[in-house]
Amino acid sequence: MIDRNKGKIAATSAERRLGSTTLRGRLPWLIVLLAVLAAAPFVLSRWVSSPTTSNVGSVGNTFAARRGDLIISVTESGSIRARQTIDIRSEVYGEQTIISLVPEGTYITQQDVDAGKVLVEMDASSLEERLKEEEKGLASDEATLTEAQEEYHIQQNQNESDITAAKLAVQFGLLDLQNFLGKTASQKLLAQVAQDPNVTIEVATLAEFLDEPNNLGGEALQTQKQYENDILLAEGQFEKATDVFDGTEKLHDANYASDLDLKSARLDVDRYRIQKESAEEALRLYKLYALPKQTIQLLSAYREAGHELRRTEARARSRMAQAQARLSNAEEDVTESREDVQRRIRHVAACTIRAPAPGLVVYSSSGDSYRREERGPIQELSLIHISEPTRPLYISYAVFC
Repeated sequence: MIDRNKGKIAATSAERRLGSTTLRGRLPWLIVLLAVLAAAPFVLSRWVSSPTTSNVGSVGNTFAARRGDLIISVTESGSIRARQTIDIRSEVYGEQTIISLVPEGTYITQQDVDAGKVLVEMDASSLEERLKEEEKGLASDEATLTEAQEEYHIQQNQNESDITAAKLAVQFGLLDLQNFLGKTASQKLLAQVAQDPNVTIEVATLAEFLDEPNNLGGEALQTQKQYENDILLAEGQFEKATDVFDGTEKLHDANYASDLDLKSARLDVDRYRIQKESAEEALRLYKLYALPKQTIQLLSAYREAGHELRRTEARARSRMAQAQARLSNAEEDVTESREDVQRRIRHVAACTIRAPAPGLVVYSSSGDSYRREERGPIQELSLIHISEPTRPLYISYAVFC
């Protein structure tokens, strides 16, 4: 019997011409080939079963079968179309030089795929130089990011310290005011100021307010009492000096006291009267000027401390916004630099194209007359220009399986 698996089709010329797509009428040729293959067993059986003078053996009407090649000649033109096509494209764009290239028509086996067989390799030296530059840029951006992060934390701590100090200034200002005027007077005065923060405290109005009973306290009350004590002491001494003068004058009239004693007693009266008047004037001036002035200074310091606290908080927000903006910009720069480095790494890796599947390698430009005539055939050390990374490349391959 005939071993049909050993039949071979002489299609060497068709294989050589597959990549260039110069065969015409592929489908008719394939139909003829299949028809011949399908009819071959029937023809052979008819030829074997019909005895002739040349094929009759020594035993009856039989024929001695022998193993051999079944040669079929095809006289019609046509072409063969691949059942599955894989287009291989490169992510690299720009001008690139081909270093190595597998010959067109090379058949890739599964062992080649497993071993990572290289189909085409392009010069990646310029890309590697750019990769080094972008890695340096990434390192610089990362250093800037670290600096921005540190500045952000420093500014955050500085703001907290400034705000805390401003709050303490407000607290100390209130304590100073209460210490001077007393808590009751301070609360009443601050309540009046709170109704209109822009109000200007008049000295006369404040003096009247402080002169009211039970309004004054603290250091101001102690100072006022000191002035009042000075007045009482001066009054006592003045009264005593007056009594002494009256007694001395009577003794002088009775010739029991000299003129010098009378004169000395009169001087004491004048001296203590002046002390009394001075003490009274000091208290009046204190209530009219010194007390309101010191009160206004302490009140203004307290109010200014509150304004400074609000300004400090506003400056803190502004500085934090600036620090956050610098940090965000630094983070974006690092992200972009990392993406550039990763993209460049992919481009360098894409300069080496490996076989993705078994099949027959065919150049995609074999049927491109423009590429063939204007740019020449793809070959090693040829310069190619890829305008877009997503565009089918002239160096890409169609792998027919």
